[in-house]
Amino acid sequence: MPLPLCILILYISKGSSMRYLYLLFMLMVMFTSAGYANVVKIKGKILSNVCAVSVPDALIDMKSVSVKELQARSRGQFIPFTIHLINCGSDVSGVSVELQGERDNANTDLLKVPQSINGATGVAIAFYDDKQRVLPLFSQSDIFPLVANINEKKLPLQVRYETNGDVLKPGRADSTATLILHYN
Repeated sequence: MPLPLCILILYISKGSSMRYLYLLFMLMVMFTSAGYANVVKIKGKILSNVCAVSVPDALIDMKSVSVKELQARSRGQFIPFTIHLINCGSDVSGVSVELQGERDNANTDLLKVPQSINGATGVAIAFYDDKQRVLPLFSQSDIFPLVANINEKKLPLQVRYETNGDVLKPGRADSTATLILHYN
């Protein structure tokens, strides 16, 4: 990009005195060398075929939880859900799960329940692996092993409401998270 700018400057300067041409030449050298001072390294891997995710798992029904239960236990019951991977290729030996979304203000490992009219307050959403270990947002889970050319692999996870220290108020407690799969 700097090179065309310098050529434009020289074109405009055609017919100028020698001093100005020398100055513009020095600017050209300065701009063109500055344009190539940084190196960007890119690293990646191309896999023959990763897995597809089955669509019906897009909605998790958290059921209803009473404010009284949350006040007594600080958390709701575990709600199991499964990510169904289908049509996995032969290059894939394992997969880890990462969940992304808006972090709760009080506990950044948890998914925020956005405030809305008639919305619940004082609660956030926690994700857990199959061993009931918290899966913090923006962190990868342990690797789930995959068998080559399988038709389906189930990744069992759990989710539940947890209090976040704010005043508990009943209402809608919906949120959205993005699921990212990291293949090995």
